[in-house]
Amino acid sequence: MKPTLCLLLAPVLATLSLAGCMTVKEHSSPVELRPAANSQVKDWERTDFHVGGLDTWVAPQAVVTRDDILFATEETTPDGDHTVTLEFTSHGADSMARLCEQRMTRPVAVLLDGRIVAAPVLMTPVENRLTINFGSTEDAARESKALEEAVNDAPDSDSTTSED
Repeated sequence: MKPTLCLLLAPVLATLSLAGCMTVKEHSSPVELRPAANSQVKDWERTDFHVGGLDTWVAPQAVVTRDDILFATEETTPDGDHTVTLEFTSHGADSMARLCEQRMTRPVAVLLDGRIVAAPVLMTPVENRLTINFGSTEDAARESKALEEAVNDAPDSDSTTSED
């Protein structure tokens, strides 16, 4: 190819190579937690979500799905950061405990409709609850609220049980 043609095609090719990186291609639940890494892992999908300035690779299977989460609580800290605390079912708590055991000090991708909205790094064991800090930006406020709504607005089998 001539150099001029290459210069014209470069932005198009760059855009095409990023297509599909914004979201994970296949997801089974509106909310998922998956193992993630900041370096290439065989059979994991590369995304353009950055943790510490590095691209993020996401495992093909979710460890926790919406069905493993009882509810979510969105709050704003005194410092202005937006957080969401996920409360897990017993199955979800078991899954998180195993994930922490296997992936301590590594990120976990939090997906909302297949799109990574956060990737907290596991620094302490997590079982019943995980609090995710989204930061203090307007985007952080939107993403944290969207995650809370996706968890709390989704129908689940626990809401149909009667109390004795």
